Amino acid sequence: MDDVKLIASLVSQPAGYTISIGGGLDITRLDENIFSVTFPESESIDSDIKEKRFKDAESAARFFEQKRQALKLGDDFLTEDDE
Repeated sequence: MDDVKLIASLVSQPAGYTISIGGGLDITRLDENIFSVTFPESESIDSDIKEKRFKDAESAARFFEQKRQALKLGDDFLTEDDE
């Protein structure tokens, strides 16, 4: 299962799971058909946090993953100097 499908599946669950990656990037289900992605406006440490809402989990998950890649957030972007 690819990352987008995995994320969409998890946040679609009725339990109300939220996925959060440091730096202000989060995805959660607000209602049955409303999904929210909060994200920093830029890579700056004091960047404003924005929110975008989606009507389906897969669109929200795709946007979340695109932002994660663009902002280089997550352990897969760590370098030896960061550890």
